[in-house]
Amino acid sequence: MSFLPFADNDHVASYYAHVWSEVVAADLFAYINKHGIFNHEVGMQYVTEILSPGGSRYAYEMVKRFLGHPFHRKAYLEELSV
Repeated sequence: MSFLPFADNDHVASYYAHVWSEVVAADLFAYINKHGIFNHEVGMQYVTEILSPGGSRYAYEMVKRFLGHPFHRKAYLEELSV
């Protein structure tokens, strides 16, 4: 019997994806916050690099283009106070 009987493979995969989405979101917000939450240039960059491509690019590539580097977990860990 599993320690967590509800933790089947689908649940574990969904949770893993959810946590990584929080990591990416924290990094995106840290970037936007650093440059000014109402910064027009950053807003247009977000539209151009994240929203406009839609499903035509991989999410990893869109985030990398927007941030200028691959996302990392530093902002997420700071949110958790780790």
